[in-house]
Amino acid sequence: MPINQRIHLSDWQNCPFVLRLIHINDKAKPAERRGRKATGPRFLREATEDLPKDPKIAGLPSNVLAKIGGSMKSSIVVSAMIIVGAVATATDAQEPTFGFGEGSTICIDEAHFNTHTVSGTYSTVAGIWVADGYVVEASTRAFTSNTLQACSVLVIANALHERNRLQGDATDWSLPNPSAFTPSEIAAVRDWVRVGGALLLIADHMPFPGAAADLATAFGVQFNNGFARETNPDSGDLVFRRAAGLLPAHPITDGRSAAEWIDSVTTYAGQAFQVNEPFAPLLVIPEGVVSLMPEVAWEFTDDTPRIPVGGWLQGAAGRFGDGRLVVFGEAAQFRPEDDGESLPGQNGQFALNVIRWLSGILDER
Repeated sequence: MPINQRIHLSDWQNCPFVLRLIHINDKAKPAERRGRKATGPRFLREATEDLPKDPKIAGLPSNVLAKIGGSMKSSIVVSAMIIVGAVATATDAQEPTFGFGEGSTICIDEAHFNTHTVSGTYSTVAGIWVADGYVVEASTRAFTSNTLQACSVLVIANALHERNRLQGDATDWSLPNPSAFTPSEIAAVRDWVRVGGALLLIADHMPFPGAAADLATAFGVQFNNGFARETNPDSGDLVFRRAAGLLPAHPITDGRSAAEWIDSVTTYAGQAFQVNEPFAPLLVIPEGVVSLMPEVAWEFTDDTPRIPVGGWLQGAAGRFGDGRLVVFGEAAQFRPEDDGESLPGQNGQFALNVIRWLSGILDER
């Protein structure tokens, strides 16, 4: 099959073969990186010395291989990451927003015991963003005004305080769920967004809303530290359909063309939240849904408190000063379902629209 000159969104989801890529952390100092034009992807082959010989990527366009080769010679640290994807010709593929590796930088938080990371369950969505030309990096340090300067978009997904961190069988997801972020980190993120930064904040069901509640409150968002479920606690999936009024019109849901138009988004066992103006709803929770409020995550009884949350939100977008903010109360919508290789339904396009809006590509009409 001939290789296209661009890497398209659909290529990552309809893969005739596997392209194994490795995440790169650039050792250059933040001040040096801020003044340097992005010259290539931050995703490279692990076995770098065998890269040109690997049939899985030997057919890549020469300009992409040149960028990869040039990046190899720079000072880098290769961390273990595999993205499953492919580069193939697709007649219905969208044109990428940027040339490969030439877009703005998306930093995905990995400094707060996050359960979703670039090198883990968010590798697929990271690949979608990379395919659109964005540069994706792991953010492994505490948030300060200096560390945030390297980011155009900051993604925080399921951060935890050390008390509730994942530790195998020793994981404690009981109350309390302290803040994952220090007051100084919260102030740094708030101030960074206010002057033009863009934040994608995702906090799933308990204990994640508790861990991110203080950060959310700084932006006028009130998280609920529970489980948004239908009356039956065993049912977790929520489908937000435009036709049902649960997926309101917004540049993120409308896109710029029929290919970017979103009709439905599926989420899994998240939380419900409320917002102050001027946030716009993206995902409106249907009537009949309740928030289960257990003392220990996933331990429900007939006596578990329940709060009606119909009409609350599981997704919202808004401006904050000169910056932008998108908030979701569910994280698994941006990872493959049941160990698959693509996001379910239109969730992949939705994830791309979110980042395009945060980076100013999609705007209010």
